[in-house]
Amino acid sequence: AIQSAYARLVDQFHYSPTKRIPYILFATQREFQTQNVFQVTESVLGVTSPEDLKMSVPYFGDHAKFVEVSTHEMVHQFTIQKLKEQGGAEDMQSPIMFLPLWFIEGIAEYYSKGGIDSETDLYLRDLVWNPDPRRGYDVLPFGEDRIRGYIPTYKLGQARIAFIADQYGIEKIQAFLENAYLAGDAGGG
Repeated sequence: AIQSAYARLVDQFHYSPTKRIPYILFATQREFQTQNVFQVTESVLGVTSPEDLKMSVPYFGDHAKFVEVSTHEMVHQFTIQKLKEQGGAEDMQSPIMFLPLWFIEGIAEYYSKGGIDSETDLYLRDLVWNPDPRRGYDVLPFGEDRIRGYIPTYKLGQARIAFIADQYGIEKIQAFLENAYLAGDAGGG
């Protein structure tokens, strides 16, 4: 499953990671939550470090869920490594830290689920038909990154990435990663 996801991401990212991926696989969710590699809460399903590239995932006993979470974390690996190489920034702080969280998690959800999955579709429909702005349950402006949580960060991020792919072509997602440093140079100069 890991090799299959890796091969698929090499094709989709048009990129092969050059750094070895320290993939730490735990036999259970409990082992994952009690280990010393990362501090994690109960809601965390997997972790990838933008600094040293360590990746930690438990096996849940549900193979489909494991493949999904493992692929999600692998997308982070590809994103971090591609960004670092594009900018020639091997020794600086990870450039992923400068991107909106909805973009980072949105592409991970988009690639790990193959677009918009049925669960995300249901969340999006509910947001449109039953918004509750007082409780933060609302469709946010496209670039909004101040409101965090599972739905605004992961699900709306996934929807935004799907929109970009549908409207401008799937290659625009990778083009953004390949040109992220050019945009940063123009504004930070």
